[in-house]
Amino acid sequence: MKIRNGFVSNSSSSSFIVALKKGAKAEATVTINIDFSNYGERIETIEQLKDYIDCHYGSVSEVLDLFMKMEKAINDGKVIIAGSFSDEDDPQERLLCNLGLEGHVNTDEVQIIQNEAGY
Repeated sequence: MKIRNGFVSNSSSSSFIVALKKGAKAEATVTINIDFSNYGERIETIEQLKDYIDCHYGSVSEVLDLFMKMEKAINDGKVIIAGSFSDEDDPQERLLCNLGLEGHVNTDEVQIIQNEAGY
């Protein structure tokens, strides 16, 4: 077992100690509120979507399936927020970078179109 004393920077692991009632599952639900607008670019129109795809992917033909999913969401009256999470500063952002969004966003109001965890 790795033991750390004091603050360790640039570490890819962390330690914890928890106490549970005997017979209890070793599970917990962690809930955070996150404003996606703080971490990404807002896309509301097909023109903005085309500009975004051109800037970040080169062309629509390179990512046609992704474009079509995003286009459908806009046509369904939704707003797209496209961004990323870093493991640099903000603890919430670091958590989402490592975990990704899949299985961690519990609302019917958020549709995950694309998701990649950091590690």
